[in-house]
Amino acid sequence: MQRVHDKNGQPLRYATIRNSWDRTMGRCVEAAEKDGLVFTPFTRHDMKAKGVSDAVEGQNSAGHKSQQMQALYRRKLEQVEPPK
Repeated sequence: MQRVHDKNGQPLRYATIRNSWDRTMGRCVEAAEKDGLVFTPFTRHDMKAKGVSDAVEGQNSAGHKSQQMQALYRRKLEQVEPPK
C-alpha cells in the first residue's frame, strides 16, 4: 500500500488528510458562492465512480474483476435517442 508523506517523510494520518479535504471543499463552496455559482462537495469515491463511468465499455479501469463490482461504481446514465 502506498502512503502519502509529509515534508519530513512521515506518513500522514487519515484524520489529517480528511481535515485537509474538508477545508478544501469548504473553500470551494465559499468561492463558488462568492461568484454566484453552486458547488457540490465530492469525495474520492465520487472521483473513482467518475473514472469507471467514463471508461470505455469493457475496460477494467477500477481494477475490479467482476462486472457486478464495476456496476456499483458506474453512475453514468445510459444515453438513449429521444422519441420523434
